[in-house]
Amino acid sequence: AMAERIAAFDWAATPLGAREHWPAPLRHAVELMLAMPQPAYIAWGDALVSLYNDAYVPVLGDKHPDALGCPYRVIWSELDADYRDALDATLAGQAQYFV
Repeated sequence: AMAERIAAFDWAATPLGAREHWPAPLRHAVELMLAMPQPAYIAWGDALVSLYNDAYVPVLGDKHPDALGCPYRVIWSELDADYRDALDATLAGQAQYFV
């Protein structure tokens, strides 16, 4: 379902721009994410635009389907303070893993 939603989404209305113009690393990351059986989420670009797979939908709860294409900080505003350090570390190139 998310592969279809991502394919049909109007990405030109987001900071990512039209899907056919996405950089190869983003296209490959999305392909890998969609193939994963475990929940996976990508926040891309300066705006941290959100993409996610089918397994991640239960994590979002009632935020789905509106979360697709939205900035991370809009979707997870209530968690931003708790995860700010982890997000900053990730953006600085330090891998993060959550269970």
